[in-house]
Amino acid sequence: MGRGQRMRQRSRKFENSGIEIKTKTKPTSKRSIKTKKEEMLPQSQRETSKTASSQVFEPPSFTAEDSFASSDEDQWIAQKPKVLHKYRASPEVLPSHRSKSPEIALPDISQQHNVLLNVTNGHSTLQDQPEHESGGYSDDEDQDYCADSSDIEDSEDEVDDEDLNMEEVTLLLKDECVHDSKLGRYVMRAEKHIKRLLAQIQGETVYKHMLENHGREEAVSMKKTKVSNLVRVLVSDEKLKIPEDKQKEVMDIAMSSVLSDPRIHRYQMQVDDTNGEDYFGTEDANISIWRQLHLRFEQVKHGLLVFMCLLPVFILAVYSYQWYKASKKRMGICISNLLDILRDQSDKHSRDPAAFPDPGCPVSQLRGTVIDISNPQALDEWTKITEAVANHPHIQRRVYEIRGEPCEFWEFRN
Repeated sequence: MGRGQRMRQRSRKFENSGIEIKTKTKPTSKRSIKTKKEEMLPQSQRETSKTASSQVFEPPSFTAEDSFASSDEDQWIAQKPKVLHKYRASPEVLPSHRSKSPEIALPDISQQHNVLLNVTNGHSTLQDQPEHESGGYSDDEDQDYCADSSDIEDSEDEVDDEDLNMEEVTLLLKDECVHDSKLGRYVMRAEKHIKRLLAQIQGETVYKHMLENHGREEAVSMKKTKVSNLVRVLVSDEKLKIPEDKQKEVMDIAMSSVLSDPRIHRYQMQVDDTNGEDYFGTEDANISIWRQLHLRFEQVKHGLLVFMCLLPVFILAVYSYQWYKASKKRMGICISNLLDILRDQSDKHSRDPAAFPDPGCPVSQLRGTVIDISNPQALDEWTKITEAVANHPHIQRRVYEIRGEPCEFWEFRN
């Protein structure tokens, strides 16, 4: 008789007699390891663990088909119940629920699930072990959370449905993006073109206003443009390349998008107490380069005219000043040379009066030595030199009669 048959007979006897079964812990079980660990703990912690482990629980009854192992599996006494054969995909396990020694297998179902079999009147009950008084969990309860297979199958179906829905949404978004990509480019081009047209119209208004007011910067009214005129210009523009079947949709979206700019304003004229056509206006003014240059010229035109009138006078004044400085410099050089000649003549006369009887020099001789007589401007300079020599404190003027004619001499005196 095999081991499995003997176990089945014992199970039938226990069910008929209603005897309570308490399984024993094998030396290699996890409970024995825990007992060894508790021996190493202090006395207070050891009493707490003994009180918690001394409680008895009633396990459920098991039949021969689903509770005990077959004769081929002699190393195991029992397996898990069928309803507990799957685990949750991602249970939230607290750190205290994690097993400290998962490599040690529990051969007994009561040891593995930390329950005790309590058979009374042929009915079995399963009781969970309560928590320790300290509020923690024992090592026997330190197992992963198990769930019914039906719950797991439902959760897997829900995950598959969510994945399918996400894929469908992604595909729809991609299709919409591909469909709206060209339309978005058309709308962006139309929006930029509308803003540029409004800025050019406002710039022309500012240009005319400044010309009329002679370049004075004053408040300029906003130019209002009909929406129909803008649409007609955009449709006729070949650069935008908007298909005919999408023109209306593109224009509607572009007009709405343009109004989101705070610098663009929308007006609506009332005709006979009814709302008329819409008008657009902008605060930006786009003026061309040539018109900007024209406005700058108008602003500086009067100042430029005055400058052109004063420029010749300024040039003449500069030239006259330079000529005066140059003439004064030449006169200073001539007077310096004249003084050197007169000083040299005075020294010669003091050293040798017989050879140089006259201490001064005649004016006619000095004029030929200092200036160029053939130059007309030199004569004017000689007149100024004569005036300067007459006022010089070291030059003395004398007049002698030579051959019946008066002759003027200049003599140097210390």
